[in-house]
Amino acid sequence: MNEKFQNILVVTSKYHVERSNPYLTNDLVHELSCHVKKVAVIGLGEKTIISSDGNVVENIIGIQSRIKFLKYFFIWPKLFISMVMILYKERNIDQIIIFAPLSVLWPAVLVSKLVKVKNKSVIVFDLFPIHQLQIGSIPSSLGPMAKWFESFLLSGFHKITAMGPNNKSYIERYYSTVSMKSDVTILPLWSRPVKVRSVVNFRSEVTKFVFGGQIIKGREVESMINFLQLMLDRGLKLSLDIYSRGEGFEYLKSKYPNADWIKFCDQVPRDEYFSMLSRYHIGLVVTDRRVTLPTFPSKILDYVNAGLISYCIVESETDVANLPINRPLLYLNHFDFSMDEVDKSIRFFNSVKLLDSIELEKSFVSLRKYFSVKSAVLRLLQ
Repeated sequence: MNEKFQNILVVTSKYHVERSNPYLTNDLVHELSCHVKKVAVIGLGEKTIISSDGNVVENIIGIQSRIKFLKYFFIWPKLFISMVMILYKERNIDQIIIFAPLSVLWPAVLVSKLVKVKNKSVIVFDLFPIHQLQIGSIPSSLGPMAKWFESFLLSGFHKITAMGPNNKSYIERYYSTVSMKSDVTILPLWSRPVKVRSVVNFRSEVTKFVFGGQIIKGREVESMINFLQLMLDRGLKLSLDIYSRGEGFEYLKSKYPNADWIKFCDQVPRDEYFSMLSRYHIGLVVTDRRVTLPTFPSKILDYVNAGLISYCIVESETDVANLPINRPLLYLNHFDFSMDEVDKSIRFFNSVKLLDSIELEKSFVSLRKYFSVKSAVLRLLQ
């Protein structure tokens, strides 16, 4: 039992109540519950749920509207009320953890500013609003006001966490007035331990690729497919399975109806997806070339857990390059789609097949320890 903090409140915009489909925040809450007396959760989900499971109390606010901006006008009053009620009921809360972007959860942040607890931490997954401005999801005219509001909400937190050293430096520059008053520390993304490992024969004739996740702004999945097509034309035998859903997914299905090397698969719960990953050699990651932020795509953690090599088409600023690895567990392509890069990537995929599987697994074990959710929790509770 942790002696410093024993009653935690976690506020997040992403939380899944289905036990077979957990999100990163679910993994963190579960691990927190193993180290403290009680964890209260306020989250956003598909339906309103108030439940208690052991020492975890979940208060999930259902999203009533599918219209992007309109839905928040339904959420924010409920979020304010939920925050007030939990802090009133659980008067012994000694740490509050809130996930950024805070502008989405601003009523909860404002309430947190009015209460005195030992520690208030914010976990920065998304650099708002600069990321949204770069991918065009919000108009540039809103940029200055959105940045000021996010900076205002960040002020007053004892600790701000960053996913890596590049991310930390960017936070300190972008929110400069905030970083001088808060402790910005590095908290790597985390993953719960899973007993899944790739069992595919690396010496097989066809290299099996997989991509899983939403196909939305900020992910150039179409560019990724076209790049793989160049490899196919160059003689690399490959297949690609895409697990997703939504408008972007349906668009790709309609655009590549005759690509027999691509299989479009319906999105499945995360636990089932984990078990399916053992069928593949290479896990694909792609961001957006317009983004100049040090991102860290979380799907890399899925691939590491399953023992898959990660092929990452990402910005040069990414914190992925700072991972503590000494073997080719991942490949970074900074949106270079030239024929020279095609040939270089093919050589990489062929070299992977020559790696010793036992030594490769040892490297994955080391990297899984780096991403341990237990390590993340212990850092938060310091």
